[in-house]
Amino acid sequence: MRILESQSMSIGRPDSRLKFEAERGPVGIGNRYLLIDGKRAFNLGVDCQTCSLLFERLPGANQSVEIEETAEALRNGIGSLSETVVQTVSAGLPEGQYLALLGEATVRLVYPKGKGDYFCEDQIALWGEDKFWCLPHDPRIPYFRSGESNMGGSRRLFNFIVPMYPTKWITFKPFSVYEGELRENGRGTAVALSILDVRSPADWDGDEAPDPLEHWCFTHYLIDGHHKLHAASEAGRPLSILSFVALAQSASNPDQVQEAISFLRP
Repeated sequence: MRILESQSMSIGRPDSRLKFEAERGPVGIGNRYLLIDGKRAFNLGVDCQTCSLLFERLPGANQSVEIEETAEALRNGIGSLSETVVQTVSAGLPEGQYLALLGEATVRLVYPKGKGDYFCEDQIALWGEDKFWCLPHDPRIPYFRSGESNMGGSRRLFNFIVPMYPTKWITFKPFSVYEGELRENGRGTAVALSILDVRSPADWDGDEAPDPLEHWCFTHYLIDGHHKLHAASEAGRPLSILSFVALAQSASNPDQVQEAISFLRP
């Protein structure tokens, strides 16, 4: 994934269809959730930097959150964060402080427990197998990976794009039609609501620390552009992405978000 432009924004509105929810336990940490129309769409995992990454689709993840007046602009693609459509899209988010990102990604589809599944491979390599379930985590949805970066200091940056519903729900046009639309309109721009979680186990087996020891996980929850995402994956072409990193919902601090973005700039 490459970040071409970034900008801090205080945006959103209290009546947004999207909302964040947090369960706070006795020590002040607990599960975070993304809601659509008041229903839990995704479990975003525990707000704890020593816990492993988790995202899990819930029954409320069953639709895009499209803004009708932005459809044409998103179909043609966004070239800058200064465009009016960015403000229109951002107004539909939950109120908060965000870092808006305009970037592009070449994506590959991954199935739970399949080749390239982060939870079966990278997570098990660092945290080991879950001691209760004795199974890798199941996110309950196919998702996309969009590259990794070694950050030095035993840190590795991962990028995930998570759709709101499975691939099989999408009614595809013939591939030649999508190719024609890509040539005529450009690749278009998808929209995501994102968080950065920095994760590292509190202890590990053996005398030497694993490498990498820290997983910096950018997870982009797709709210508009599912057909674009799948078409780009099939064509092997970069996808333009407008994402809004929710700073207060991330298991990281703003300095870490800025550092991660510095590794994603060309």
